Amino acid sequence: MYAAYTTETVVDMFVSRLVPVVGAAARAAVSFTADTTALQLVSFGLDMNAGTLLLCFTEPVDTSTFASSAWTLQSLQNVGGNAALAVTLTAASFTSSANGPTLLVTVGPSDLNASRVRLPHSSPWLSVL
Repeated sequence: MYAAYTTETVVDMFVSRLVPVVGAAARAAVSFTADTTALQLVSFGLDMNAGTLLLCFTEPVDTSTFASSAWTLQSLQNVGGNAALAVTLTAASFTSSANGPTLLVTVGPSDLNASRVRLPHSSPWLSVL
């Protein structure tokens, strides 16, 4: 890990500017600890009226990596392979959220309609492939 910076980065208590380090002169970090903490889903909420799925994670996520087809809504915690009790989201469901610890997913019309048929009057469970 290296850092480059300009004189505008910070000033000291006497308003003296930082000596800049740019380009190939970037300074090496004394130490660097990579992020090895596994991302976890903390909670989720499904609003069938608004057609949205709110996903809350333990740390910020890169929203460009969101894969709708990896998410399945289920009417029971264990559906035992019964596809009639589950809806796997399709590419019609997407997020336009900024990177962060929460993602607001717009559930596509076909996914939402399938959810209304397969998940009526239930508190849906969520599984991730």
